[in-house]
Formats: sequence, C-alpha cells, structure tokens
Amino acid sequence: MAEVTPNGHKTEELAERISPFVELGVAGYKVFGGQISHEFLLELQGVRGRRTYHEMASNDPVLAGVLFAIESAFRDRDPIVIPGGTTTADKEAATFLETCVHDMSLSWQSFMSDVVTMFTHGWGWFEIVYKRRNGSTAASESDYDDGRIGWRKFAFRDQLTLQRWELDEHQGVRGMWQQPPNFGTPVFLPIEKSLHFTTKHAGGNPEGYSVLRGAYLPWYYRKNLQAIEAISLERIGAGIPTVHLPEGYTEADLTKANSTIQRFKVDEQMGFTLPPGWELELAFGGAGSRGIADGFEQAIVRYRQEMLLSTLSQFLVLGMDKVGSFALSKTARDFFQVALGGWLRHIEQVINKYAVARLFHLNDFAGITAFPTLSLGTIGDSDIQMLIDGLAKLVPQGVITPDSAIEGRVREILDLPERVEGQEPPRPAPVIGTDDIEGGGAANTAARPFWTNYP
Repeated sequence: MAEVTPNGHKTEELAERISPFVELGVAGYKVFGGQISHEFLLELQGVRGRRTYHEMASNDPVLAGVLFAIESAFRDRDPIVIPGGTTTADKEAATFLETCVHDMSLSWQSFMSDVVTMFTHGWGWFEIVYKRRNGSTAASESDYDDGRIGWRKFAFRDQLTLQRWELDEHQGVRGMWQQPPNFGTPVFLPIEKSLHFTTKHAGGNPEGYSVLRGAYLPWYYRKNLQAIEAISLERIGAGIPTVHLPEGYTEADLTKANSTIQRFKVDEQMGFTLPPGWELELAFGGAGSRGIADGFEQAIVRYRQEMLLSTLSQFLVLGMDKVGSFALSKTARDFFQVALGGWLRHIEQVINKYAVARLFHLNDFAGITAFPTLSLGTIGDSDIQMLIDGLAKLVPQGVITPDSAIEGRVREILDLPERVEGQEPPRPAPVIGTDDIEGGGAANTAARPFWTNYP
C-alpha cells in the first residue's frame, strides 16, 4: 500500500512526477548564516575552532612534528605531465601544460606548502589567477609569447580569513567570502575560479575534517598538565617556603608573610629579607617528589601517544621511550604512507579536474585525444631488496615479462639514470652451471640475471 505524504499525495504518484535529473535533498550539515556548525564542540566551531587548530599546529612540538613530516612528503612533489594520447596534438598539449607549471610566479614547492595547511584546518582554498602569455610586459611576466592563456599563480587564501560560505539550496559550495585581515571590504571568491581541497568529503562539509581533530582532547589535557607540571616541579625543586612568625604577630604580619610567600620565584633575584623574630624554612618534597614527577610524566606520555595514534604517526617517537622495533616502525610507517598516498591522489584529482581542464577550455587545442594530466608521483620508498627478490622469482616463472617500462621503473626506484635509446649496455656473460658443463657446456639460462633475458 502506498504511503501518503503530508500534502496528500501518494508516494507512488509523487515518484512518477519527479524528474531523475532534479536534486531533492541536501548534504545535511548544519549551516547558520554561512557558518558551519556541524562540530559539536564549541571550542572547534567557526573562527574559534580555526584559531584552536592553528595553536595546536604551532605550539605543540608533537603535532608540529607530524605536520612537518606531512609537509616534507608533499612539498617535494615535482609534477610529471602525462599526455592524454599519442598524437602530435596530444604531445603539444602536454608540452604546453608543462610550460604553464614552470611559468607561474610562485614555485610548485611553495604551492604544495600551502596545500598542506588543509591537514591543520581540514580544507584549503586557492584562487586561480590567469595571465596572457605575451612575454615580459608590464601587465604580466611570462617566459613565453605565444598569446595563450596560462596560470599566473594558485593564490592561497588563509583559512583564518574565511568570513562565511556561499552555498546553494542543496548545500553545494558556490564560493567563500573572505574578510581581509585589515578589516577591508569582504571579497567573494567563486568556486569556478578556485581550487578547493579537503582532507575528506565529510558528508559534503566544505570545511572537511582536520587531521588534528582526534588529537584535540589529549592535546588539551596534555597542555594543561604540562603547565601544572612546570609549577609543581618548580615548587618541589626550589622548596616550599614556610615562614614562622614570632609570638604576638599581628594580622598585618600574617598578610605580609602570605604575600611574600606567594611572590616567591626561582630566578636570579630570589631571596627574603625577614623582620626580627621571623624565621624562613624551605621544605623539600623528599622521596615523594619523585613520585609526583613520575606521575606527571606518565600521564603526559600517554596523551602524547594518543595524539600520535590519531594521526597514524606513532613511528615518529619509537625508540624515545626505549620501546619499539624496526618491524613495528616499518608497519606503522607503511600505514602512514598509505594515508598520505590517498591524500596525494585527491590533490591530483582536484588539480586535473578543476585547474587543468579549465585551462584547456580557455585555450584552443584542436585534435587532442584527451586533456593531459599532472601526476605527483608516489610517497614512500620501495623496499629494494623485496623488489629484487620478487623480480628474480617471478621473471623466470614467466609471471612478469621484462620490458623497457619495467626497466625504467626499476631505474627510477634505484635512482639510476634513464636508459639512452641506441646505447645498449654491456650484457653480463652467461653463467655456466655444473650440469650443463657435464652435458656439453650449454649455458644455464635459469641462472642468468633476469634483466639479460630480454633484448
């Protein structure tokens, strides 16, 4: 039996009327006046949340180390241009794209350093600024004068300058309003002229999901414990001042003694001048003070481990606590690199879909098979010994047939120069096996290195 909607229509009749090309629902995150309030902790909402994440990334050495590791992995990503096809037009388009990358006013490394700020805040925004490639002119500097439209820069827009989001009726992003830091007039940055990166889709939320979100609670407790620890250890180390007042002291004497003790600090000016009859004693913590220090240290280390666990970066401190093994470190690092590899692919997709595609729509390239793309390579080192052992076992079995592509990849992993066409390297002499010598001296091809088995 068909259900009846609140306006009296049957659901079956309503479904027949609705076009499959019409979007009906919304993403579902909470928005008020262009401000995202999907986060349930007030400390992490809006401007307050962005400032909190900025503090976490800047002041905490553990989180700063994690973000620096991520930045180091992403910053050294020189883009590789991959043609969309094999025609002459495809190759010309790929060459044009490569010139555009190297003709920007900001280096690619600077751009990637700004991209990784999305890991702190969950998102990053860049305005695409174009230029006419007319050589060196007053309007725009370019190394080329072909008259085509190229990129001038991908201009970073700081997350702290976000005033509000501009959304459509389905909570799709139309753009962002930026509030200049000097309280100028807000500027609208349309999505059609921008690159919008997020760490994950997070239900369509344009603010994504900060990689520091899971580390917030341990960071908060660790931060406060460290402050209390410093105060406690200062008191324990310097001694707890105790003033013995003489008989017949007045209320004014007691007030002055309390004020003196409260102002006691360990520095180059520390000291007391006592009136006649007053006595000063510094009481030290003794054996119990060590237990207090150990208690603070255990709690702080535990919170540090939780922060690293939330970012899959525990391997950064293996050995600091005299625990951990190489195998454990490698496993943890591999998980970390898998996460970085996924984000790298996302950055590639955004650049190719919204920067490269728009660039070629602005320029006339007839006859190309498809737009060229930018590849940012891979993150992480391959296990060289595992690679050699694997090829040595798979090639003789015929599972892998060595060719120039495989040789090129092996050369890349081993950081060897590219093979020059027409210059054949000397091949090793065949290895003669004992059985073959007895059988007439035939070469034992199974014992030959795998790279000699193909021309």
